[in-house]
Amino acid sequence: MTSIFENTKSKVTIHILHDDTLTEDNRKKFIRTAEKYSQGLELHDITEYKSTLGDDVVKAAEQWTIGCCYKMMIPDVLAAVSKVIYLDCDVLVNMDIQELWNIDVEGRTLAAVKDVICCKIKSFSYRDVCLRLEGCDSKNYINSGVLIMNLAKIHEQGKFFGIASNWLTSHSHIPILPDQDAFNAIFRGDIKFIDAKFNILSIQEDMPDCIIHCAWIEKPWRFLSGFAPDRIYWKMYIRSPWGENMTRDEIIDKLAGLVQPSPYMHRHGIQCLKRIAASTGKRVMILFQPFMIVWLFAKDLFFRLKHKLTRR
Repeated sequence: MTSIFENTKSKVTIHILHDDTLTEDNRKKFIRTAEKYSQGLELHDITEYKSTLGDDVVKAAEQWTIGCCYKMMIPDVLAAVSKVIYLDCDVLVNMDIQELWNIDVEGRTLAAVKDVICCKIKSFSYRDVCLRLEGCDSKNYINSGVLIMNLAKIHEQGKFFGIASNWLTSHSHIPILPDQDAFNAIFRGDIKFIDAKFNILSIQEDMPDCIIHCAWIEKPWRFLSGFAPDRIYWKMYIRSPWGENMTRDEIIDKLAGLVQPSPYMHRHGIQCLKRIAASTGKRVMILFQPFMIVWLFAKDLFFRLKHKLTRR
């Protein structure tokens, strides 16, 4: 919120979807953030929607967080709104958000940036087969962390939360990114692709006029990498109600706690270990991939037959 308000001159209304885990202290800080910049804020308690999530949907979201499914509730919760920008909570807005808002979706349901990682996967690889079985197009696959949602058009389809929940239930047997795969499959062919600067996933030293999405990098609030997102995040933090009253010593202590303490590990040791683990895992995946794909097809066939017999 602070990164949006600091970089945007226009009037903005922030809609926060939350459940009963939102503390009173954080609620007050959200309100104070909006008041500080004379901007709008609406808090929406979606606990009621959360309670209606089926077991299959909850299971699909377990490997991530149940919160990733909340964006599926936006069209129903904001029934009177015709257009909205959705942002993941691990996003830093280092630009005037008005530029994103002004993009013409040209009658499409969504506008988003292609996912730089998924769009590079090989055809008929394990992940590609997963996406195909879900009805997604891996070559035109979007990252759902930053979206322009044409709610007026989505509302024409009826209660979207029910549509998305049914999709997740029907594909719960396939390894998925719950919300992202759902949006890609449901709105396939009805998405406007926008400039990559609106959803930067890679680390760059100089990152002006863009939206930084800390999805595939170390979160600046968990670990100091020394790259641009660290500087931008902590600059915003100390200007927000969460950090504005911290003393210099408290800030130093907080930042020091995010530095890797081991004298035997160089500055980016954690990232290097992750890259080594990912590389090793990739080699194992390549070795067993044909068997995994066969198993995936068999599991999908069994699921569909079971579903068909159950409906009878």
